[in-house]
Amino acid sequence: MNRSDKRSLVADGGPPRCPACRVQLFFQSDRQGRTFAQCACGYRAYVERRTGKREEVAVNVVGV
Repeated sequence: MNRSDKRSLVADGGPPRCPACRVQLFFQSDRQGRTFAQCACGYRAYVERRTGKREEVAVNVVGV
């Protein structure tokens, strides 16, 4: 990869951070297989799954 390619890349936001203390979160799963994010300060939240599918938008075609 050359320099011009590197300049065109968009940097992501980095690793997810705890909303309470801004420390990097770590991820685990419980016995039911659900993934949750956890922090040493006591913050804990289940991670929502996303399907990647978008809702379909209805399009009305007039005169067909």
